[in-house]
Amino acid sequence: SYKSDMLTGLKLHPDEFIAYSIGDLNVYDVLVAYANMMKNVYNELGLNEYYLLPKLTIGATVADIVAASIFKWQGIEASEYHAKENKEFKRKQILLDNMELSSASYLRTQLNRSELYLLGKVHGGRCRNNNPLTRYVKDASADYDLAGAYSSIMAKLPFFLGEPWFYDGANESVKLGEFLRRHENDFDDWHYVFYVSTNDGELLEHEQDFLVSWILPKKAGEEKIKFNGELIKMPIAEYQKGYCKLFKREIVNCTITSDTVKWIKSLSKKAQNDLLDKLIVKSAIGYKRVDKDKKWQTINLGELLINKLKEKRAYYKKDAKTNPIFNSMQELYKLIINTVYGVQCSRHFVTSNVVVANQITQAIRLGVYLMEKGLNLQGAITDGCMGSLNKVVYPLGNRSVKLNSLVNLYQYDNHILGK
Repeated sequence: SYKSDMLTGLKLHPDEFIAYSIGDLNVYDVLVAYANMMKNVYNELGLNEYYLLPKLTIGATVADIVAASIFKWQGIEASEYHAKENKEFKRKQILLDNMELSSASYLRTQLNRSELYLLGKVHGGRCRNNNPLTRYVKDASADYDLAGAYSSIMAKLPFFLGEPWFYDGANESVKLGEFLRRHENDFDDWHYVFYVSTNDGELLEHEQDFLVSWILPKKAGEEKIKFNGELIKMPIAEYQKGYCKLFKREIVNCTITSDTVKWIKSLSKKAQNDLLDKLIVKSAIGYKRVDKDKKWQTINLGELLINKLKEKRAYYKKDAKTNPIFNSMQELYKLIINTVYGVQCSRHFVTSNVVVANQITQAIRLGVYLMEKGLNLQGAITDGCMGSLNKVVYPLGNRSVKLNSLVNLYQYDNHILGK
């Protein structure tokens, strides 16, 4: 009853208050134990020389682990990592020199007669009702789940340092088909992100239900940003505002990756051409093959960090049921793995990279979409779906089923589907 006025509690109920206060001091013991667990993580990752005390959030703590992994990959001594220069840690400037241009914090400032700000937006997981007319299912149902979705795809992806290539379509209108003819062969898979929209008033002829639109708020925000050593007010894009929606015949501010291009090429020829002719490229970021080891460097994200994290989690998980300490460690490793993704798309950390982040989410969205469509599931939530075991999609005879045929499957009865 006195939590809102602790001084009164101390005066009127001193014994109770003192017992309560001493209990609060146990938080320090928790923090010490957590710091020791994290020190163990650094040791097991071979990063013990770069160890920093955990921050107040798991995001900032994991960002330090990613930074330490980058320094070790680059062969930069731990003394440089911990060194200060003009009261600032040198590591921050080293990371900014190598990663700032591909970060959401930089891209959100590119609003002045430019479409580059769009590139800082990272779309989340697929969340959609695939069968909106179904009210109940009296059938054998199952929960389909992509096990370790984020860690599995991250282990396969490239990670980048250096200067990316940019395209700003603010002053021209280039169709996606033409843009791919010009640039697709310049990139390896998972090395680029384009942002596209249909022209105002021009609708797609063939409906689709994979590409997600981002409808921006009417006004951008404003923030004080350090520029040439001074704080100045600057307009910024606020990526957490606006809303994401799936329009079947219109696309607004949608990401295109190499996985998206593969999806487009799997559609019928008419549906392919519809998208390639009507989607306009607004902006692009990528790492061109010709600039590798000149302007930028790459390493497999699994090799950099994820494989070691997965390996250590598997080691502790084996005996997690019988050993509480092992269970705590495997939970901590799981949390770190999932947070590596969050660090990649956050504007708060210099170790973020929107190209990497968008590859992760788009690959998982596509995987869940294919599972949802092929197994005729009820609907997708990030990495899983519920669905009937007795109704799946399959081709009759030698026919092939194109993905665009499955957009409105729920609208048809069995007689039409048979045809």
